Amino acid sequence: MTLSRRDLIRKSAALGLVSAFASPQAMAQGLVEMPIGVGTHTNGGPLVIYMQEHGLIEKASEAAGVNVAPEFQDFQALLRMLQGVAAGLQQYGMLGSTPAIRLLATPNPAIPTTIAGGGLDFPVQVQPDNPICNMEDTRGKTVPTIVGTGLHLRWVNMLKAHFGTSDARELGITMRNITAVTELFEARDNVDAVVGLNPGSFGAKERGVLETLMTNYGTTGKHCDGPEGSGAGHVPDWFGKARFAPEAFYPHRIWWPVRQQFLK
Repeated sequence: MTLSRRDLIRKSAALGLVSAFASPQAMAQGLVEMPIGVGTHTNGGPLVIYMQEHGLIEKASEAAGVNVAPEFQDFQALLRMLQGVAAGLQQYGMLGSTPAIRLLATPNPAIPTTIAGGGLDFPVQVQPDNPICNMEDTRGKTVPTIVGTGLHLRWVNMLKAHFGTSDARELGITMRNITAVTELFEARDNVDAVVGLNPGSFGAKERGVLETLMTNYGTTGKHCDGPEGSGAGHVPDWFGKARFAPEAFYPHRIWWPVRQQFLK
């Protein structure tokens, strides 16, 4: 039998989650409850929905001889999912690389087991009538982010590539920490620019609420006008200084981390 790449990803995701239970100790315990923190608003969301609709975890666990009862808990606030995994309220989480690294630094770390997705865009966006048209214009402005996430890392990597420093304070930029991802998809008077993520940022653009200044992939957006070019599709020379160029300012990956105690 030949599997397509898409089918292989789906089956691998389910098997990766179940692999922790393929042991005599786990099988002897009978029913194993598996609360899983997910974010269906991210680009890994369709994978999670597919796994639910087709019972992939149940099928994989049955094939492994383990009786697993998965419970998917959807989190719009990524920080709360991170806290839930760290506190043991979820045994698995669906997190980007930066939150996964934070979990590894805790006393009882969650261990990344398999990749669930990646390549997500984190566009810098502004309101359509905003005078910010290039990176130089962000000096002294207010930019919200979710501290300790891929959005935050993407922004500081971008600052480092363009300005030579990742410290927003040196540039007079105020970084405002938020907890709900949905705040990044609306225009607000006290915010100059946002570092968002798709598909929410794409939706904000389609609604005419926000316009893209620069993508995570190092290309200019429609709202850009400056030394790097006017309009969308230009790649500024300073992108070559980015730590993870030519892929992106932040090479996004989504992981399935599992709590260490749960693996044991």
